[in-house]
Amino acid sequence: MKSKANIAREYVRKFPDAPTLTLTKKCYKENGALWSNLEGCRSTFRYVRGNMGKHKRSKVTRTGHTDTMRPNGTAGTTFAAIPAGMTDIADFKPYVVDEPGRYLILSDIHIPYHDRDALILALESVSDPAGIILNGDIMDHFSLSQWDKDPRKKDFAAELRTTRQILGIIRDAFPAASIVYKMGNHEERYERYMELKAPELLDVAAFDLANVLELDELGITLVRDKRPIKLGKLNVIHGHEYRFSISNPVNPARGLFLRSKALALCGHFHQSSHHSENTLDDKQLVCYSTGALCDLHPKWMVLNKWNLGFAIVDLTPDKAFTVHNKRIINSHVY
Repeated sequence: MKSKANIAREYVRKFPDAPTLTLTKKCYKENGALWSNLEGCRSTFRYVRGNMGKHKRSKVTRTGHTDTMRPNGTAGTTFAAIPAGMTDIADFKPYVVDEPGRYLILSDIHIPYHDRDALILALESVSDPAGIILNGDIMDHFSLSQWDKDPRKKDFAAELRTTRQILGIIRDAFPAASIVYKMGNHEERYERYMELKAPELLDVAAFDLANVLELDELGITLVRDKRPIKLGKLNVIHGHEYRFSISNPVNPARGLFLRSKALALCGHFHQSSHHSENTLDDKQLVCYSTGALCDLHPKWMVLNKWNLGFAIVDLTPDKAFTVHNKRIINSHVY
């Protein structure tokens, strides 16, 4: 039988960002027989997280590494097994898209604050594409944001309905295309909200974002966990994946180059740009950032450097690519 501390550690590993009290309530509800009361369960979580003072903290550190480090700091004789739930990074691989053809990349639509005319222009810019990549922040999740919100606009149900409707329109327009939906930082608002506010529902399939948006019915694949998309030789990310983000002193594409050092394309910054440099062995690295398809003057940032835009990528059988980084100006695509 697992100890109370080990059970608490499993919850902490599974939901690392959830507050201690939230995890305590979830764990006590599911394993209440192990503790005499809720406060006892909470004490176990505080102990596991090292929140019970310096002495307890050092004890937790030592007992958690008895097979790898002796109390005096010298190396042990064997390595402990990596705890379950701590090896997910080993499965971190890009989502590969390598079917030759034309791909439409749409980013930062921010439904329901989308620019309807710009979105229509983007969809009408291609015919019979091999695939469509929805590159993050397709849905705004405004009401789930941690930032100050206008209470009059908090209608998550309406936001969901509008998103499903637009995804359905995209699928109807391109019935034969593969469609990949990569989660951006705004989609992650949903998962963060569930972790903090409703941890009891995290393991309920009906509340998974893919099911909430009915993506399976539309034949749309959801790419999670900040995984890049490998479109031939081009790395496609939303732009929020790096821990300290991408700096933008000149333009987003140069910031992307400085972080990735690879052939890459991102959204997130709502700006169309590109940057290229040659390596010592005379190879050219090019990075791109795409414009947005949303309202360019939201209340929280009325003045900005944003522009409307999207990208079209032509992929050859040998995985080479050509990026057409499009801007929309005065209802025309350039």
